[in-house]
Amino acid sequence: MKLLLFPAVIVTLCCSCGYLGPAQENPLTRDSLSVPASDIAPRNFFDSLEAGMELTPTQMQRHIPNLASESSFAGSTVRFPSDKPYAIAILTEDDQEVCLNQYLVLIDKATLVATDSRLVRNECDIDYGRNANELSYELANDSVLVITETAYTAADLDDDMAPADSTITTWAFSPEGKMIKQKEIKR
Repeated sequence: MKLLLFPAVIVTLCCSCGYLGPAQENPLTRDSLSVPASDIAPRNFFDSLEAGMELTPTQMQRHIPNLASESSFAGSTVRFPSDKPYAIAILTEDDQEVCLNQYLVLIDKATLVATDSRLVRNECDIDYGRNANELSYELANDSVLVITETAYTAADLDDDMAPADSTITTWAFSPEGKMIKQKEIKR
């Protein structure tokens, strides 16, 4: 009798503590947690972003459907402006070939769904026989993004002193979490 009771107790304890069964995403946001993200195991979408973990296909489909693809994405930076209804996340995409891309994503804090995203940085292997574009960004504050796109011709790549064409675009974040182009300067 005791031998039959022991497995039943173990199974009951495992089921009641959530050890068995599919993992559920914790609905808490980072703002409601009292310990730093580095001190806890990632339990929800924002924790995964802050920990720099690779996001699962389910997380991508649920939270950032416009970027869901065959590539793998990982979080690298997350900001939670207290006076804004959105969080600002930088996601790094590895295309498993020659490029690492970074996207700035605005995520609604209430729904945990992306409201807008933009490619802000790329690092690709250079093919010296072709033209190349390079993106870099600066997040001036929690409401303004500046993206610099530098275009190199194949001749520019061979000559370190050759001038490159640059376009600097400034984007403002609306209260709804959309990126609105403010100005564009070509140099």
